[in-house]
Amino acid sequence: MHDPDQLFLETKQEPKKLSIALSRYFGEAPLPDAVRERYRTFLRQRIRAALLFVIREGDPALLRSLIETGWLTPALYQEAVRLAASLGRTEMTALLFHARPSACPEAPSSDPDF
Repeated sequence: MHDPDQLFLETKQEPKKLSIALSRYFGEAPLPDAVRERYRTFLRQRIRAALLFVIREGDPALLRSLIETGWLTPALYQEAVRLAASLGRTEMTALLFHARPSACPEAPSSDPDF
């Protein structure tokens, strides 16, 4: 196992685990299937925390990768748009709005925040 993979297993710090899982799962380095599955499971179980973490970190490329998984719900999109806008993350807000229609066709059009 690589050092980040070992640190992921050992640390109890949620932000550190999220950072490692996101960078390893969406990184370019190939991962053994078992390790990739561990990160996928971790991220899927903590999708809200992962999404908000990515927005706070301000990484549009990572946000795009997270959106492409199809794991986000309409409620998560709405929360993410609000957070990105409140933090002044214009590119991320636009990315979320652009991705929303195809990913969340059932999103209520009457919601002024969406």
